[in-house]
Amino acid sequence: MKGRYIIFFLLYILIALSSIGEVHAQKKSKKRYYSGNELRGGRGQQTSSFLSQQWYLGLIIGTNLTDPIPGTRYSTFSPIDKNAESLYKKYEKFNILGLQAGLNFTYQYRMLDVSLQPNFRRQSFAYANHYEWIDDNNAENSLVLNYYQEHELDYIEIPLVVKVFFLQGSVRPYIGIGGYYGWLVNANKSINVDGIDRASGNSYPFNKESLSVGATSLFVSDNAGVLGSVGLNYDPGNVRLTLDIQYRYGLVNITNTANRFTDNRLAGIGDALDDLSLNNIAINIGILFPLRFLSNDFSSTE
Repeated sequence: MKGRYIIFFLLYILIALSSIGEVHAQKKSKKRYYSGNELRGGRGQQTSSFLSQQWYLGLIIGTNLTDPIPGTRYSTFSPIDKNAESLYKKYEKFNILGLQAGLNFTYQYRMLDVSLQPNFRRQSFAYANHYEWIDDNNAENSLVLNYYQEHELDYIEIPLVVKVFFLQGSVRPYIGIGGYYGWLVNANKSINVDGIDRASGNSYPFNKESLSVGATSLFVSDNAGVLGSVGLNYDPGNVRLTLDIQYRYGLVNITNTANRFTDNRLAGIGDALDDLSLNNIAINIGILFPLRFLSNDFSSTE
């Protein structure tokens, strides 16, 4: 719920900035910015090159969904039936909403953009464990335990994206490729437990119990990957509105292998992090302001 409130607050900021930008555009009616979407002659190749460039600074916000990709599997338990897969965690894909918010620094030249987007990003994922014990001498004696474990990872991240546009005009679709590098600033883990105990003589159901632990030490501090994006820019005036959809492919094992078994509370319930990388789908909206304004005769203005 907190994530939703943050998103609504950021959307309010974005709408407010857009309104400010339109007022700014009206006040600057005697000046126009050059977006680089068009070329005008009359002053030679150097002038055309100058007019084809623009710098932008703005705000981006959005949401994301994560797909955890396990590598080597681990547990603090050993299966009695020697079937290691019986202890495998069941990962949920793209099921918990995350969020991101940050800045966008963009350089545009003709039909090409290079964009640096430092941001705060929260990515979340979950998995479930199911353990069952049955007495060999009396099948009515059994114990069933179910664990549902959610993880929140907060990163400061710097993506770099190169975009190529297809059309001229105020609405311009694009495709892009790039990469990202992030630093982990915090991680939390919450565990919900339920089950049925039939080993004590009666069928005794566990009520759902919750446990929350700080989990920053369970993950490495660095994360990196590559990304592809599609989206469009819309220029209604002296601002630029953006919509961007990214698919992000993680290249780093985010699990701290040295600390995999160090938390006694987690080890006691059989939990040990698998080797993991994170794939992610992110949707961003943004507002950009041009940093260079030109007068009607295309000379630089203050």
